[in-house]
Amino acid sequence: SASRRPRVVRLSPDLRCLAVLVGPAGSASSSMSMPSVGVSPKTPPRQAGNRGELSSPAVGGDGEVRPGSGSETEFVLVLDTRRLAVRRRELALVSVMSERLTAVAGYARRAAETLAQVWRGAVDGFANKMRALTETIEAYKFVEGRSIHRELLLTCCTGNPSDALHTFLLKQTSVQQLLRLERGLMQALEYANLVVSTRLQVSAQHLITILHEMHACAGWAHKFKSIGLDPAPLKTLMVQAQDLNRLGEHLLIECSQARGFVRTLFQVLLRLAQKLSESAPSPSEASHVASMGSPTREDMDKFIACMQEERSLEIAEV
Repeated sequence: SASRRPRVVRLSPDLRCLAVLVGPAGSASSSMSMPSVGVSPKTPPRQAGNRGELSSPAVGGDGEVRPGSGSETEFVLVLDTRRLAVRRRELALVSVMSERLTAVAGYARRAAETLAQVWRGAVDGFANKMRALTETIEAYKFVEGRSIHRELLLTCCTGNPSDALHTFLLKQTSVQQLLRLERGLMQALEYANLVVSTRLQVSAQHLITILHEMHACAGWAHKFKSIGLDPAPLKTLMVQAQDLNRLGEHLLIECSQARGFVRTLFQVLLRLAQKLSESAPSPSEASHVASMGSPTREDMDKFIACMQEERSLEIAEV
């Protein structure tokens, strides 16, 4: 019945019998463990019915407990699994492929989780700083329609910060803080490029290969259908693996564009922050800012296009 719970399941070494120790009525809510049950492959149990199903004397051929046969006690249900013995090689092959599939999927999942954690750690501080800049501009919003994108466009055109940007650079950030944000973001983008190229895309290719092999086996119906290998779920998994590969390509493109945007944005902000800073920058800071150079014409055109389209300054695309 539904209130009974299997305690132990054992498959005989020759795959001919499957023994299930079923607990008493109400055991479904119990977590008490029981000793394991072994089945001797040389002692075949009594056969019940034409479906090849085997049972103990306390169990009917349909696997249900017979009335008056000790429904309050445990019993052993023995099933005929000789089909598994016949398809031993097929089972071994599919088991190996399934283990490979699970291992590669786990490897890809861990890589994606680590990448997401690194990215969040790098982008959160930058996103908070961009929100602070937006709030400062909102406080100085004397001109209708003024936004963070328009402020940055105006700064790029004139070479001088607006009142709102001036206040933000003096009171809410510093050259040192901007340098740390820029360095962290660039390292995170490089890490994303590395993980996608060397782990996620490689994993996706391995997944697709394994799934194609399993799908080819599933097409051999008279050998693999009896062990439950169905081509339909494999097709769904192949589509998902191809989506993983496609999203990896898309992420590489987004990261490349984000690197140019971040580099140009910080080139603009750092030069303005250096102009307004009352203290002289340290040699390392001055060297880092100098190494960034001036934005190229191409980078500046792309940056201005992003401002005109009012894209997210928090790099939401990545």
